[in-house]
Amino acid sequence: MVDYRTPTSDSASDNFYSDNGEMSEPANTSTITSTNDNLPPWLQRFLQVQHDTVNSQQQQMLQLIQQQGQRLDHMASLFAQGQSLNESQGTLPAQADRADVKRPRPKLPDPDKFTGEDLSLFPQFLGKFHAKLCEK
Repeated sequence: MVDYRTPTSDSASDNFYSDNGEMSEPANTSTITSTNDNLPPWLQRFLQVQHDTVNSQQQQMLQLIQQQGQRLDHMASLFAQGQSLNESQGTLPAQADRADVKRPRPKLPDPDKFTGEDLSLFPQFLGKFHAKLCEK
């Protein structure tokens, strides 16, 4: 019986992250490929496609992380600029000043008139009617 499992190891060389936090290939890939030589061709192809897919996803993840870092840096710089503008122009209005402004009350539209021609529409009409009556 042939063992189709890839070798596993608990060594530090299997770590996918380098010292600076970037993802990298495991150091024992040659061991994995040499073990795959005695696998059926369809399984070798499957493992290769899976390996390629994982590598592609790692690259995409790294790009997303870099983009997110750039966005955070940009937001931090905008926040710092906003803080300096607020300090030069004075403070923002107090919350009490904003509480004096009365917001318009939400209002539901009137439900369509129920004609009684199609009784299957009555539950929907009744629900809209109750919502309209009970709105605060």
